[in-house]
Amino acid sequence: LEAKATAFVADLFDAVPPALARLATDGVAVWTLGERTIGGLKMPMVAICKEINEFFDMSLITQIDRRIRSKRMPHRNSISVTMVHESLLIMQKNSHS
Repeated sequence: LEAKATAFVADLFDAVPPALARLATDGVAVWTLGERTIGGLKMPMVAICKEINEFFDMSLITQIDRRIRSKRMPHRNSISVTMVHESLLIMQKNSHS
């Protein structure tokens, strides 16, 4: 269980630098995130993504949370409850990067 969650976060950590590499100084990255469940363990994706971005010298501009009012999928699938909230995490590349 913990190994799956750790592998997921490690993969995300590895995916962020290539995504940010082409971002200009003072450029803005917008992440659309929902809380994930991995092996029954709830993953705080907004906090994880924010921390990873800060590690790579990004600064938080703002976070916008919203409720997903309608979905094409049921609120519960065969594995778990589906997302009913999402967040936009808006980060800026620091000029001294």
